[in-house]
Amino acid sequence: MNFRFKIFQIIIFIFFLISCGKKVTYSGTVYSRNHIPMPNTTITFAFGHGGKDQTDTYYKMQTDANGSFVFNRRLRRNQFLGTISINCDSGSYGKRYDCYNCGGGFGSKTDMEIILL
Repeated sequence: MNFRFKIFQIIIFIFFLISCGKKVTYSGTVYSRNHIPMPNTTITFAFGHGGKDQTDTYYKMQTDANGSFVFNRRLRRNQFLGTISINCDSGSYGKRYDCYNCGGGFGSKTDMEIILL
């Protein structure tokens, strides 16, 4: 009986840990000025937290051979997307999404078209 109770407690604890986060997905394609897909381009995602102006977590990833990217991550519940930035020989891109109070940086964004300037 005691063993079953311990197993039950562990399962409840695991469910609690999973529910404390949120899963976000950002996906899209990176294009050059001439609307040509940009393969192997590094994208930096910066995440803020708790209504503060500074960002605290950075993730980097590269686009595939077609210029596409998919970013899947489980974040803390109070984290929000601060910026997406790209710097490469073909141009650069930077956009701020850090609207903590209005919800602009929360949630997932799919089918993004990022055009380098």
